[in-house]
Amino acid sequence: MIFGSLVSMLIGILISRYINHYQLRDIKIAIQSSKEELLNMYSRDIEFRKSKEVKGLSNFMLFTPYKYVYIDQTTSPIIAEDLIIQAKRTKKFTIVVHGDILSKDLFIEIELIQKFQSIITRIQIFKNSTTVYDRIKQLLSTIIDVSNTIQIWGDINKNLFHYKDYVFFIYEKLQAVRLIDIRQDFKLWYNATFSHSTTGGQIIDFIDIDGPLCSCSHRPYKSSTDTWSLWKAVAYTFDENRYKTNSNIHECLAITKISKVIEEKWTRKQTLNYINLHHVNNQTIRNNIAVIINIKFYKK
Repeated sequence: MIFGSLVSMLIGILISRYINHYQLRDIKIAIQSSKEELLNMYSRDIEFRKSKEVKGLSNFMLFTPYKYVYIDQTTSPIIAEDLIIQAKRTKKFTIVVHGDILSKDLFIEIELIQKFQSIITRIQIFKNSTTVYDRIKQLLSTIIDVSNTIQIWGDINKNLFHYKDYVFFIYEKLQAVRLIDIRQDFKLWYNATFSHSTTGGQIIDFIDIDGPLCSCSHRPYKSSTDTWSLWKAVAYTFDENRYKTNSNIHECLAITKISKVIEEKWTRKQTLNYINLHHVNNQTIRNNIAVIINIKFYKK
């Protein structure tokens, strides 16, 4: 009897410690994630303000038109059902998660990348069970599938912890699929496409790597550990400012546009031709690219 009580007590202690361990782990993750998200929000605000100071950049342009669909807990299930049908016909998606972690105003934005027209859906994350709830869960389950290609910009996992308690977001499933980080691919493409100038100070043996000796105006980052912001990637590639429209919709579209350039392996000349065709009057980054091509790259 006493032995049984001791065993029960021991099991209870072990279970309690197990629960406390994982609760503490989740608390630590939440704190760290919140700190990182707050820093990201601050960085995005600085980036937005800097973008407003750049003169001459054109409005962001689309490669293909798009249809926009907003979904929240008041949306008709019929709208979500139509998106499910479209999602089943689509194999490539771009996903962005964003929102205010303090107010719990969270969103997931998804682009269904189709040949002639993309579909952008912005889904408000909520817990209340409504008539559209199950349809949203089905939609996300259709999209977040191992058979699909899902594109992102940077590491979104650190921001996903705040979505963990929202069942239809399928947090665990998103961890299981392969996410294509376009930011990493872009850095490799850009550095290989726009090499260091021969007159610069960067060591030639490391010509594709960002370094502190680099004085090239077309290479904004001077450390191999620096990561591209989406705004700068758009500005330096297309001579366009994605912030001019004040619309988050263009975040998915910008990632997809850059991914297409990488996939098609654009050359330096193709990039300049695009800028000359669409933004012939601009006197900003285009000039730097033109100088690079005229002085150095035509010999290749």
